[in-house]
Amino acid sequence: MASQKHTAVDLGSQSISVGSFSTGPGGVLVLDQFESLDLLADPAADATRLEQCQSALGALAKSMRASGPAHFAVTSQSVFTRFVKLPPLEKDQLDQIVGFEAQQQVPFPLTEAVWDYQTLGNEGELEIEVMLVAIKADELEAVNQVVRSSGFQTGKVDLAPLAIYNAFRYNYPDIEQPVLLIDIGARSTNLIYSEGKKFFVRTINTGTRDISLAISKEFGISFLEAETKKQKDGFVALGGAYADHEDPEIAAMSKVIRNSLTRLHSEVIRTNNFYRSNQGGSAPTVAFLCGVGAGLPYLNEFFQEKLKVPVEYFNALRNVEIGRKVDHAAVMNQASALGELIGLGLRGAGVTPVEIDLVPRLVARERLVEKRAPFFWTAGLSFALLLGSTGLYFHQAAAYASARKARLDGEVSSLKRFSSEIEEQDERLEKIRARSKPYSEAVLGRVYWITTFRDLSEAMVDDKIWFVEMQPMAGTHSLISEPRRAGEAALELADPLVAEVPAGQHVIDSIQIKGLWRDNQQGGSKVVYNFLDRLRQSKRPFFDLVERDPATGQPVPAADGEIVKKFTDGELLNPINHGTGNDRQAYDFTLKLPLPEGRRIQFTK
Repeated sequence: MASQKHTAVDLGSQSISVGSFSTGPGGVLVLDQFESLDLLADPAADATRLEQCQSALGALAKSMRASGPAHFAVTSQSVFTRFVKLPPLEKDQLDQIVGFEAQQQVPFPLTEAVWDYQTLGNEGELEIEVMLVAIKADELEAVNQVVRSSGFQTGKVDLAPLAIYNAFRYNYPDIEQPVLLIDIGARSTNLIYSEGKKFFVRTINTGTRDISLAISKEFGISFLEAETKKQKDGFVALGGAYADHEDPEIAAMSKVIRNSLTRLHSEVIRTNNFYRSNQGGSAPTVAFLCGVGAGLPYLNEFFQEKLKVPVEYFNALRNVEIGRKVDHAAVMNQASALGELIGLGLRGAGVTPVEIDLVPRLVARERLVEKRAPFFWTAGLSFALLLGSTGLYFHQAAAYASARKARLDGEVSSLKRFSSEIEEQDERLEKIRARSKPYSEAVLGRVYWITTFRDLSEAMVDDKIWFVEMQPMAGTHSLISEPRRAGEAALELADPLVAEVPAGQHVIDSIQIKGLWRDNQQGGSKVVYNFLDRLRQSKRPFFDLVERDPATGQPVPAADGEIVKKFTDGELLNPINHGTGNDRQAYDFTLKLPLPEGRRIQFTK
């Protein structure tokens, strides 16, 4: 018996792909049809991107004669993703606690979002790790409209890196050691870590578009010319003792590409360190390249040189059967870029370890109506039969109507009782909500300082900066005196501007951090200012550093595009040793971070 076919759509930044799938003997995934179209415009041109996608997808649907439900994925750039650890909980408790976590973690109101979560790890572990994903409802609906206007219905809505992870687990079930998948797209790069049943994802806003922009700037040509030049002659310079290309222009372009990829490599190293220290993962022992950017010549040699581990090309068709209607050679040439499409095909077959589904609100309402449709049809048919019987037995109509009215009167009386009970339950629900509000606020307060310190830690992206002291401040007064040594008087505070808080009423309005930085040969004390900039750009207002939009909580941009700062760098970083003498291994700095109005603490000494 032939399996039911299903369709997957890959809405890439530079190409649109559609695949028609079925399930063969033994549960193997079969790619029955495949077509794709390239988008030639700049992938960052968001104003026209959805329109281009809609036109290309409509042409592919018509060419393949495809319709019905289509599974698609949204890019990780538009989705908020957070990994949260929770104590062991029952299923009903887990839903409730994750809901509380979503209210705290998601940087926009949940009433304007569509969100879902997935539990990770192995059973029996002391903690439950949860991956929480959320997207603004209007952004999701815009992408969904592209799919629906092309003649498809909405199937499952996945997240692009999770689709690639599902494709990897299906095609490489024999690999259990720590693996890193480097999915290089046009606008961003997804880093996907797989280690047994554990996984982790992070998105870096660097892709092949940045390489084309660097080529465009270097040679003074347009973006499209740079893109064409890169695809025709581009490769990654090998460096070292390898000779340059005989054409000096191509040789120069290869070095521009290598420099762009070196910045990407730095982000990979930072993420590796974060995965090991904050997620408890292991260092990857093998890496796989995938995505549209994986086709650059010598890319695997570059990453193998930098990462010091074997680097292979991800084959998304390794365990997929290719149908007779598909050009085998052509599709195999794109195998490393088809991870997202294959992962979506697997979602249709129902054989994936990760099953996030971001269902648009309109689709959710339609599915609810469709689910209830059989009951409506049954009721309508019963009513039609009733009218027919009434017509046939007209002479009994009066008696029937009288008896029916008596029964309805009884039902109305019964329903009135239920109505009053419903009103009582509504009042009870409002009281429960009122009682639960302090609990919700308490949960938020419980994790506020934990997440604050975690954000401080995440802002330190390398080991060039570290803290030696943190203390609460009331204005210019310190709440913590320097410790006394045995037999000695109290030592003076290191900072002459800070004095011990006197007796009386005070408010803790800031946190003072004293730390050290060491020269990274890339700008000296700039590493401290970069740390402060990352705190300013945080999506959550842990510190009162910039003007924020009251509705969204996001930093407010000025006319020049920069965010509006409440304090200058000099006001917050005072004092700071800029290391101009170059006479020490590390130099000290003091950073004062004001607390937002709602997080200041009153106390009496």
